[in-house]
Amino acid sequence: LRVRELDRHADLLPKAFAEAARSMHPGSARGTAAERAQTATLGALAEEVGRLYTDRHFPPDSKARVARIVADVVAAFRQRVEQVTWMSAASRTVALAKLDRLEFGVGYPDRYPGGPALAIDREDAVGNFERLAARAYARAISRLGQPVDRKEWWIAPQTVGAVLLFQQNAYNFPAALLQAPKFDPAASDAANYGAIGAIVGHEVSHFVDTLGADYDAIGARRTWWTAADRAGYDAATAPLVEQFSGYRPFPDLGVDGRKTLSENLADLGGLAAAFDAYRRSIGDRASDPELVRRLDRQFFIGFARAWRSKIRPEAVRKQVASDDTHAPESYRVATVRNLDAWYTAFDVQPGDRLYLAPEQRVKVW
Repeated sequence: LRVRELDRHADLLPKAFAEAARSMHPGSARGTAAERAQTATLGALAEEVGRLYTDRHFPPDSKARVARIVADVVAAFRQRVEQVTWMSAASRTVALAKLDRLEFGVGYPDRYPGGPALAIDREDAVGNFERLAARAYARAISRLGQPVDRKEWWIAPQTVGAVLLFQQNAYNFPAALLQAPKFDPAASDAANYGAIGAIVGHEVSHFVDTLGADYDAIGARRTWWTAADRAGYDAATAPLVEQFSGYRPFPDLGVDGRKTLSENLADLGGLAAAFDAYRRSIGDRASDPELVRRLDRQFFIGFARAWRSKIRPEAVRKQVASDDTHAPESYRVATVRNLDAWYTAFDVQPGDRLYLAPEQRVKVW
């Protein structure tokens, strides 16, 4: 017990303890003292650092703007689910209920957790560690016997990432992800619907696709898809599987359209719902065809910019060979080939590299 306790606090004790602990864990990468200090601070004071980060980099008007886009995209996706013919009526009811109850957190929590006041002493690293542990314990105990907080966050605002929470029927979208090119406060609404709106739609899709099919509207583990739903889904998505299986970044290696289907479908459904939401957002301005074409272009360019990447050929080969979930970004951005509006916006014609005949354009949601 003494050894375990010393090992647990090793980085907070004099250098000899830290070095001894490192020798007990061969291969562990602890980094420099400064790196360890930063990691420890971000882990222990994620909430406090998050407040500082969002105060500086994600003002309330950005949060409100993204929240509006989220609400519009969820509503647009809901309308698409209402029109799906391959899903049974009973399953569609569950899907719509999930979307109606979806908690999509934007930027940072609306309410941070409470608990005892935290005292930080510059001269007492071990004491700080113990007081942080005590606060976490007190917060955990206070939740016993209470209703599940479906708005609870599980990722810090300053983290570049996101968390999908099927058990809460919720999603956390941290502020650090909501920066250009994913969300650009200086860009037009059309561009942001194409960028962050399509990403929102992608994640919403997962709540009602094969990933979310095992969790109902209250987050309970229950398979609500039927065998007929699955058969209908397989038939509806077969053209998308074929489309992506046709992408060959190398003569001897191609994308596996079956293994990457879930993400490819979420890209497609998310982009389509985001486009619906953007078009509805322009209201009466849709009567001006030249304006609409200009805004449509901004939408699709925003989508393309959000997927910008730079990757070496050998890394692409490794990804295609080993990633059973995601196709390379250059093929995911080509999802636009399935939307009629993209052809009109950029005057894409037969013979152009990404052209698909109308009957080959895939629509699932």
